[in-house]
Amino acid sequence: MKLSQMRYFQAVCLYGSTTRAADSLFVSQPSISMAIKELEEELHVKLFVRQNNRMMLTREGSFFLERVNRVLDEVRTLEQTMQHLNSSSTVTLSLPPIVGDFFPNLLDRFMQEYPDYRLEVYEDAQGEVTNLLRESERDFAVAILNSIGDQEFVTYPFLKVELMLWTNIHSPLAQKARVSFRDIGISTIVLFKDSYYQNSIIKNYFQEAGIEPNVMLYASQTATMKNFARKNLASTVCATSPSAKRRRPSLPICCTRHRARLHPPKPSVPFR
Repeated sequence: MKLSQMRYFQAVCLYGSTTRAADSLFVSQPSISMAIKELEEELHVKLFVRQNNRMMLTREGSFFLERVNRVLDEVRTLEQTMQHLNSSSTVTLSLPPIVGDFFPNLLDRFMQEYPDYRLEVYEDAQGEVTNLLRESERDFAVAILNSIGDQEFVTYPFLKVELMLWTNIHSPLAQKARVSFRDIGISTIVLFKDSYYQNSIIKNYFQEAGIEPNVMLYASQTATMKNFARKNLASTVCATSPSAKRRRPSLPICCTRHRARLHPPKPSVPFR
């Protein structure tokens, strides 16, 4: 008995036809028919009967299908395990755009301490992260805890970030001692795309402030958003790490941490 015969048998059970089973497996129809015949001869039972142009399982065939499903499931699990062992020296990591400015130093430390590991880093939208982890497309992810289920994933908080308004030094917003989301909303701004969790947080603040923001562009890169502010085309709201606060932004762009304080409708921004 061969694994290919079991796969052919399983496909016929699924589609009820040797022709459709052959099409799904990209093999010839006679190959499927021969495999079924060989199984029946080897097992000394009849696996199918034909009813209304459809292949129907016999009682013995149903019993055999149950065991075949178990065997093929075990084979798939074994194949995946062996593939994982073969690539265990590769670690895949998902990063959101908001950490792009300060995370390279941590990655450099990791590669120095674990030189035998190959690190693959992907910049993913927050909305994609959970599915990527579930499907084992990523081994680890740096994400905003508010959008990650603590019950489903093992989480470790290691950094706090806060929202900062980035605007040109000649913008009226830069001259204010206090900036609200209403002030920001009536000017032109650039935001992340809707698939980014940061976007939903900022939009919620605008909604609580009772204003529809004047969005010029939905971007996917922090650098693009800050360049719009640098050219005085629009302002933007970005998450900034505490370590970034110690670095003075290059002119002619300024962050409100130097010129004004950004006040959301809530006492604090829910970033963890």
